[in-house]
Amino acid sequence: MHLGSINNFALFFGLITDARLGAEDRSLSMNHYKNWLRSTNGRVSSLAALTMSLLILLSGIWGIVALSQQTIKLATQEARDNWEKDQSFRGWATRHGGVYVKPDARTPPNPYLSQLPNRDVVTTDGMKLTLMSPADMMSQLTREFEAMYGIKGSLTGQILTNPENAPDDWELKSLKLFDKGTPEFIEQTEIDGEPYIRFMRPMIMTEGCMKCHSHLGFKVGDIRGGVSVSIPLSKYFSTAKISRDRLLLSHGILWIIGLTTIAFVSRYAYKLEAAKKSAAKTAEQARLRLTEIIDIAPEAIITIGSDSKIQLFNQGAERIFGYKAEEALGQSIAILMPDRFRKNHHGLVANFEKGPENYRLMDSRKDVIGLRKNQTEFLASASVSKNKTDDETLFTVMLRDITDSHAADIARRKALNEAEKANKAKSQFMASMSHELRTPLNSILGFAEMISKQVLGPIGENRYRGYAEDISFSGKHLLDLVNQILDIERIEAGKYILDKEPVLLTELFGECERLLKNKATENYISLTFQPADKLPPIHVDRRAIFQVLINIVTNALKFTPANGAVHIHAEQKAMQTIIKIADTGIGIPKSKLATVAEPFTRHRQNPMQAQEGVGLGLAIASALVELHGGTLDIQSSVGKGTQITIALPESETSASAA
Repeated sequence: MHLGSINNFALFFGLITDARLGAEDRSLSMNHYKNWLRSTNGRVSSLAALTMSLLILLSGIWGIVALSQQTIKLATQEARDNWEKDQSFRGWATRHGGVYVKPDARTPPNPYLSQLPNRDVVTTDGMKLTLMSPADMMSQLTREFEAMYGIKGSLTGQILTNPENAPDDWELKSLKLFDKGTPEFIEQTEIDGEPYIRFMRPMIMTEGCMKCHSHLGFKVGDIRGGVSVSIPLSKYFSTAKISRDRLLLSHGILWIIGLTTIAFVSRYAYKLEAAKKSAAKTAEQARLRLTEIIDIAPEAIITIGSDSKIQLFNQGAERIFGYKAEEALGQSIAILMPDRFRKNHHGLVANFEKGPENYRLMDSRKDVIGLRKNQTEFLASASVSKNKTDDETLFTVMLRDITDSHAADIARRKALNEAEKANKAKSQFMASMSHELRTPLNSILGFAEMISKQVLGPIGENRYRGYAEDISFSGKHLLDLVNQILDIERIEAGKYILDKEPVLLTELFGECERLLKNKATENYISLTFQPADKLPPIHVDRRAIFQVLINIVTNALKFTPANGAVHIHAEQKAMQTIIKIADTGIGIPKSKLATVAEPFTRHRQNPMQAQEGVGLGLAIASALVELHGGTLDIQSSVGKGTQITIALPESETSASAA
């Protein structure tokens, strides 16, 4: 087959696989497949598709021919079988000299046997019988068999006693062939316009035949005539048509599957080849981009070979060392380092080349010093990597000048040391202040309490008792302030140690309510605590969480005007213990929400109204909640109130702790 025909077939084959394309895209697909055809993959796929198509076509033709031959073979075998059956019946009748039957309209006495003295007989009981010759019996049987099954049978000859047995043209041709020695004759022909397989063999005279045919001059062994069987082919052709249609359908499906498989394999191979080309193109583009990136990188990127000669010198290296690339390329790397380091350089490179590591941080053990073109030295941070090729080992150094950053680091460390010293001095001051303030305060509080309670006897003037109570209140306030400052200091220093235990919130709520109820009543504020039913214990530091509640509720009472309300609720939700403290106070501006929980931050809506405290309560509460791994969220609206939500995680429940 001409190569152009293969290409045209392949082009058609390729386009039908893209039948989903629109008319506009099909033009692009045509060009696409013309390019595909020019490739080795396209030609191999086209040849494979054509070869498969030819093989399936030849297989189909062979199958149809074989099916036709098989049809004729089966019909011929049926004809032989029927001929053998007919002969067995005839042989039986011949061996018995015929058969006597009661004469009737179907079987009257045979006039062609009138020469036989015993053609008609009467039985002892008076029943009349007439003789049927084997030929008559077979003629009657074949007529009935034809009526039932459509298979024709005939016994005929060239010398006739009964004209009804005269041969047709095909039978006469067969009889003449028998005279010439042909043992049998088979042929596909038509009878009344319908296809038949006709089979005929000669009928040889035997002793049993002489009874009816000897008067015609025949002897034993002569060819008396012939027996034929005609099998209709219509049913065979119908069955063969079904088989042929199935054969064509199966071969068509196989052809489509084969074409589809080749198409998909070809498309995959084509895409794979295109992907490889695309990958190569992408790799080249990436190489070019990498070259650009390396060239514009702020760090110095320098590559040397095993001979320590510079092979790559980017713009960053030009800026740091002062050499132009054309000046540095081909030079020894030694020009970039002070004389005192050059002696050991080759040994270090050799050890690194033989070692298992592929990269090394050069400044991890000692300072790296670089040498500029103007012979000034600078401190550098550098790393080196190696890449072994077939020819040599390449070493790439990435280096940056850290002179400025090193100076900044020294300044930063100095500032950090000074800050640590200041923090230590602050801690020492706080500890000293705590001791110095606690000692006189405890004495003041003790004596004020003795006076107010008149431990040593009555006071002459009642106002002195009021003064003593004022002294006790102010001293307690100052002591509480000192304790808060120390608490925030301990938390910030990481020295606040939690002492966790199972605690019932109902108990903490009760203690808070007893402690703050009078203050709420004095200010005409409704204070309610409402824990959920069957709230499980929480595993927390009792004192810390109590302080959290006291600080937040105290703040809520402080910033809630008369006839307001403060409501505390607790529940367990999503494996967390949720505590909500809501008030109807003055609220917090949105601008202050971000800093309201910072130490020494005080919120005051009216600058003319003084509020007690130094702004540590909410900061301490937030820090203590965070120590428990929880969160403290503040939602507020000016003039409407504030809601603080505390969430203690699952790990803080006593069940989880167990």
